[in-house]
Amino acid sequence: MNVDEYVRAKVPHEFQPTVARLRELMHELAPEARETLSYGMPTYKVKRIVSYILPTKKDITFSFTYGAKFEDKYGILKGHAKFARYLKFKNPGDIDREVVDYYLRQAIELDSLRS
Repeated sequence: MNVDEYVRAKVPHEFQPTVARLRELMHELAPEARETLSYGMPTYKVKRIVSYILPTKKDITFSFTYGAKFEDKYGILKGHAKFARYLKFKNPGDIDREVVDYYLRQAIELDSLRS
């Protein structure tokens, strides 16, 4: 199964445009990140996984593997896990390109520092 097939089969129809927008932004803002299916979800890898998309019944979770280390000037990152932090989206219009870019740049920078 590839990511396109995954989205058609696993993402609730009403959230498919939201996932499409996130995928579009990932390709635009982080062209060096490879889109793959890993751990049963779409992931984006540079050296390691920097972000991933997890559909739920209520929304789309867009997670950053090492988000706990991010500066959070917008104060919108969620989560209490040791490493990951995430954003939640229901509609493509909820996704602010500038905000995603801000967090994604940090994710890629942290990844570049890992050996």
